[in-house]
Amino acid sequence: MMSDRQALVAIASRIADAENRVAQLRWRVERLRSEGSDASQAIETLQVVSRDLANFYVQQSVMRRTVWAQRCHDKISPQSGNCASASAHR
Repeated sequence: MMSDRQALVAIASRIADAENRVAQLRWRVERLRSEGSDASQAIETLQVVSRDLANFYVQQSVMRRTVWAQRCHDKISPQSGNCASASAHR
């Protein structure tokens, strides 16, 4: 099973790849449009990759919150009572 750090690195890599792909596709759409060519397929691909990228951002956010919550839970002493006091003592 993947560690939290490995999982966060893996999703960061997927995000970087998708961001690069989005940039390439945007450039391709603009080039096709400037040439007067049909850009519909490139636009459709851009929409799909952009949606995937948005999902990766959500996945990363959930993973970060999960890791934070786990770390916070591990640091809570029986006397502290809540995570805010545990995170304030880092």
